[in-house]
Formats: sequence, structure tokens, C-alpha cells
Amino acid sequence: MRTISIAVLIAAAGTPAAQPFEFVVGEYALDGSLVRQYAGAGQDTNIDNRALALSPSGDVYVTRSTLSSPDPYKGSIAGFTRQGAPIESFALDSVNQSNRGLQDLAFDSAGNIYAATRNGIGPIGDPDSKGSIFRIDANTNAITMLQPFSGAPSFTGITITNDDRIFASAWRGSFTGDDQMIETNSAGASLNEFSPTGNGVRHLEVDHGNSAGIVALTRDASGGGAPIYGWRRFDLAGNLIATVNIGDSDVFDPLGLDIDDAGTLWTYNRETESAERYRIDGTLLESHPIQVNGDFIRDFMYTPDGAALFAYRIQIPAPATLPVLGFAGAVIARRRR
Repeated sequence: MRTISIAVLIAAAGTPAAQPFEFVVGEYALDGSLVRQYAGAGQDTNIDNRALALSPSGDVYVTRSTLSSPDPYKGSIAGFTRQGAPIESFALDSVNQSNRGLQDLAFDSAGNIYAATRNGIGPIGDPDSKGSIFRIDANTNAITMLQPFSGAPSFTGITITNDDRIFASAWRGSFTGDDQMIETNSAGASLNEFSPTGNGVRHLEVDHGNSAGIVALTRDASGGGAPIYGWRRFDLAGNLIATVNIGDSDVFDPLGLDIDDAGTLWTYNRETESAERYRIDGTLLESHPIQVNGDFIRDFMYTPDGAALFAYRIQIPAPATLPVLGFAGAVIARRRR
């Protein structure tokens, strides 16, 4: 039986326990039954807990809020085994004093972590506050801030190819509202800027199953044009290949994106409260109802081996019986690669 994992973020408000929850990770079977779940201790203000990713070895990594307790708290990234045992946690205080919101996570082939962020608090375009990509070295745990772009990009997604080409979507603040897609590398070089991907990009993913390229999941209009609730496909040079429009927000409200080895696309449709699998042309192949309250989901994943799906959400009040896993901000164990 294939399984689903739902990573859920739980706000502390209304939580009676002495130790409040910041998030919960839950794993579900495709029939909707719960396999396992575990909680992270801390407080959350329903801000910025958005990203969920799997490491090359299959461990679970989640971003933590930039406004959580203790104060000041500038966000962190926490890693767990699939069974929920803590592996490591990285506090971003030293590079994130302006409270940039952590929007998406990705790993390269060496196990280095990349976290894409939106603008922080401060003057627009200021290097200390503009959207950036944080790189965490797999061997030294050193955190580097990459800023390969001019202006004031506010990142919404990041994905990395098998040969470690790094692509990210960035809202550039234009009056058209279009997102741009860019290519960079581990040193933060500005290699390419692509045509608009459309406003409201929710996720980027490399498409290995059809033709090499990037898929941008979007749920809004592009430059004042017709709304696109679906995805756009680009080749690795940034040329638009195709646009797929599933329907308006009453039909398709997607969150999270993964493309399996067969070249089919998985996402969570909050409108139908289901994990859905599509052909790249938009044909619906499978739909699996998962009752996890779509209003609070923050991210969703389908594992590369096709065995599990992940999502990330808030739930109030917190369950009273979850095992609580706390972090002190230090590395607990070396990352498995």
C-alpha cells in the first residue's frame, strides 16, 4: 500500500498543553488512514512555515517560522528521519536578521540545503533585507547567503536538477505582477533570467520524465491576462513550452508539486481535499481524498520512489497525544547523504 505523509503545522493559540506545538508531521496511507505523526515543540504565529523537502537519503526537512519563540527568532530548518527522530536543526539568526520568510527548500546531489526566502523587514532592495537563498553546507554546516540578482526579488520556489543547476522563481515587484524564473549555482552567480512564469507561483519542480525542463505550479493571473490555475512548462533555457489550465479556484487550488519517474505530476488540491496525479498535459489520472483541512496545509510532497506523499499545515487545537520533539538550535547528528 502506498502511503501519504502529511506534515502539519500547529499554532500554539488555543493549545492548552504546557509545551505548545509549532508543527506536526503526519504520515498517511493513500486511503487516508494515519500511519504516524510527530510534533515539534515551540510557538507559531501562522507565518512563513511553508516548506517541506526530502533529503537525498529520504529524511524529512521542514522550515520553521521567523516569528516563533524564543524571541528574537529568525527562522530555522529542522531535519527528521521518516520515523520522526530528530537529526539536526539549523538556526538562521546570523544571516536572517531582517526576518525573511522561508518559502521553499531543495537539496543538491551532495546533500547541501538551499532555502529560498521572500523579502524581509527593511528598505526594498537593501542587501540586508531583500529576498535571498540560504545555502547550508552538508560537510561544515556553514550557512551562506546567496544574492545573485539585482532589484528586490522575493522568492517563492526553488528546484535543483540532477547535475546541480539551481532554478528559483522570484516575484520582482513589477506592476504586471509577473514572477521571473532565474538560474544560479552554489556560488550565487546570476546565470540566466527567464520569461515571466505568471503571478502566484506556488512551487517549481524539475521534469525528468518527459523532456528536461522546469514546471511552475501557478494559481493566479499572468500580467493581467487570463487566470491560470495549473502549471507552465519551460525548457532549461527558459523558453515557454506549454501552459496547462485545469480550471478556476473553485476547481483547482493546488499546493505542493512533485513529478515522478513516469513524468506524471502530483499535487494537493485544496478544493477537492485530495492528493491528485495528472499527466503533464493536465489529464487527471488519480485522486485520493485526504481529510486534513485544506485551509491550513502549507506544503505537500510525493516521494521520488512513489511510496509516500507529504503536506504541511496548521491544525488548532493540537492533538494531546503526539510525541514532542524539541530542538535547541544545535546540530544533533550529521546529515545522512
